[in-house]
Amino acid sequence: MQLLALVATVSAYASPCDTPPLFLTRAALQFLSVVATASAFSATKAPTTITEFGVTSSDGYRLSVLEASGAAPRSRAVLLLHGRTWSSEPVWRETGVLGALGDRDHYAMDFRGFGRTPERGADSLLRPSTCAADVRTVVAALRRRGYDAVDVVGWSYGALVAQLVADVADRLVLYASVWDEAGEYCSEFSKWTCDEFGCSAPNARGPQSLENCLSDFTIPGSISEEKAMAFGLCALEADPICVDWADLQEFEVDLAAITCPTLVVHGDRDPEAPVKEQRALFAKLGAARKEFATIDTADHVAHVLDTSRDAWTKTVTAFLDRA
Repeated sequence: MQLLALVATVSAYASPCDTPPLFLTRAALQFLSVVATASAFSATKAPTTITEFGVTSSDGYRLSVLEASGAAPRSRAVLLLHGRTWSSEPVWRETGVLGALGDRDHYAMDFRGFGRTPERGADSLLRPSTCAADVRTVVAALRRRGYDAVDVVGWSYGALVAQLVADVADRLVLYASVWDEAGEYCSEFSKWTCDEFGCSAPNARGPQSLENCLSDFTIPGSISEEKAMAFGLCALEADPICVDWADLQEFEVDLAAITCPTLVVHGDRDPEAPVKEQRALFAKLGAARKEFATIDTADHVAHVLDTSRDAWTKTVTAFLDRA
């Protein structure tokens, strides 16, 4: 309860574009994250050794990749793509997903400006086409390791990126995709970001807030306060700065051209990925083998919640095993 009281104080002071209080240092956040995570997610994490390595992009950037692989060589790999706000550390590693999806080597990359991957470039904006090119580079690097298959799992905006690289994936999982059937992606995501997070300038990049880190938890009783705080603190420590995206129209893709085996999976109470949009996405896919799954009592973070984590993990693993 002392931890929650401190978190409440931090949240009260740290708005997305305000200067953080002096005590909200990276070291302090790292300490709080370790304390919270040790007691919250340790029981759900897979007992897997996780390492980090870099892959060089076509234009010379170091792309950070987390790896969870077994002692013995495996023939299959899965690459996990995070969403628009949080990097692989909170989304995949701290929640225990990295290493939990069956007998395959697991990898999770950070897009430019997220987590351990450095800043994107001169204009400090992240574009879908850049993400897609970087994912292709990482997939190519994994294939050079000799895998028979490299599957791709994308969450939220990561699912939109996954749709752009379906041609290099053996199997595709579109999890909580925020695909828009009308194709009404704004051309300047930075404005959308500022409207939502309260920034004052179109390209403002301010400190992240704990409140925003916890904003995806929308179902009362679906996750313990301890676990929610562990996730939030880890996200705040890993990604302390809001990332601006741009040119979202680049997410537009011919879904009929996606022909690899594909799973569309979402939470039944996901406000960001409503069932109507998910079914429309599924219907437009060109894959001869495609599956649709709804996870009960789940919102946008079905892979994290106490009420849905196991069901989500089993659903995704079963698809990857049989597809």
